[in-house]
Amino acid sequence: MNIEPKNAFARFHIRQAFGIHVLFHALAILLTYTGYVYLSFPIYIFYLIIWVFGFLQVLNEKTKPLPVLGEYFQKWFTFIS
Repeated sequence: MNIEPKNAFARFHIRQAFGIHVLFHALAILLTYTGYVYLSFPIYIFYLIIWVFGFLQVLNEKTKPLPVLGEYFQKWFTFIS
């Protein structure tokens, strides 16, 4: 959807989804190396909740960023254009 012509709606949600996945993998790696593997279940629940939030925003055709980190994802991932 974002190849040609560029679509601002798609670009917004691609950045949000990319941020969700990067955050999830970073937390998973951190928990693995620190030995706090028992915290993985809450991380999965958190991942699922923010993924569903983002998916509902797409279905409603809104560009509301994720709470707390959504604005940062838009700033950090400007290479997604």
